[in-house]
Amino acid sequence: MKLSIVTINYNNVLGLENTLNSLYAQSYRDYELILIDGGSTDGSTDVIKCYSDLISYWVSEADKGVYNALNKGILQASGEYLFFLNSGDYLVDPNVLSDMLQLLNGTDIIYGNLLIQESHKQWEKKYPANLTFDYFIKHTIPHSGGAFIKKNLFDKVGFYDETLRISSDWKFYVRAICSFNATFTYVDKPLSVFGFDGISSQAGSWEITTRERKEVLEKEYNRFYQDYIAYNNLKSKFKTLSNSRFLKFYLKLKSKLIS
Repeated sequence: MKLSIVTINYNNVLGLENTLNSLYAQSYRDYELILIDGGSTDGSTDVIKCYSDLISYWVSEADKGVYNALNKGILQASGEYLFFLNSGDYLVDPNVLSDMLQLLNGTDIIYGNLLIQESHKQWEKKYPANLTFDYFIKHTIPHSGGAFIKKNLFDKVGFYDETLRISSDWKFYVRAICSFNATFTYVDKPLSVFGFDGISSQAGSWEITTRERKEVLEKEYNRFYQDYIAYNNLKSKFKTLSNSRFLKFYLKLKSKLIS
């Protein structure tokens, strides 16, 4: 099996149906779909049963949160690559999987862009082709609907940290790329539509994200992180100095003296 798709859901019956519809419409269907439901009471299980011919494995039971559900899905998956598509997110067109399948050639992480769906607009979120430790200080790459991850990478790096509420996928990427030198390829096109209404988009989520990331960086990358802070402070001071009137006057005067 080349590809396993993991979808998690909890009381999001309309979003789940959109997600499953987009998978059902794919021109490539030779994948296994693992669906982990957190014990929904809104009719989600009825929708799951309607798509039983599409789903390889599903369970509906209480879990310990998003990352616990994702880890359950990983354990059930048998594909060489994993693609996470949470309920509510959906693929942009019927050829996403068939197009991306050609790129699943051994690279650890293949990621693309997302179409972000807000209440009154939709826009494309692009990501860099080069990933560095500096980039991951404040940013990340897409997870649900945006990345194909080689399953054996989880054996090397570890599963998602269930003690984190929002930042565990970010932590996985940092560890995989910065600590384990995972290979990666960027595809500059949107793969799925990401609904801007999940836990990471809710009020107060950025404060939680910032705190969790800082804790991870200080615990696992303390020396690198301290160097980054020192460098950032120096850069900030230089920027302030470069904008000062005195420096501009000095450089202007120096250029006249040289000429």
